[in-house]
Amino acid sequence: MFTLGLVIASAVAPRVLTIILVLTVILLGSLGLELTGGAELALFGGYEGVLTGALVVYLAFAFLINEMFGKNIFPLANHFALD
Repeated sequence: MFTLGLVIASAVAPRVLTIILVLTVILLGSLGLELTGGAELALFGGYEGVLTGALVVYLAFAFLINEMFGKNIFPLANHFALD
């Protein structure tokens, strides 16, 4: 529930952060369902966790490098429109 709240709140944040939080919801769901005995869900959760981690590293470096150089070197998409 907490992560779903963060997804809703991140609608005004850069799009990459919203995507990371949606992937985190999927990751936690797949790993939770894996406890029921589905080996395929564990495999999916592992790959999805690697994808989420890669996006988190990109976001962290993009924020840091863009701030240090004072310009957009690594693009961060604008937030989702809430019109």
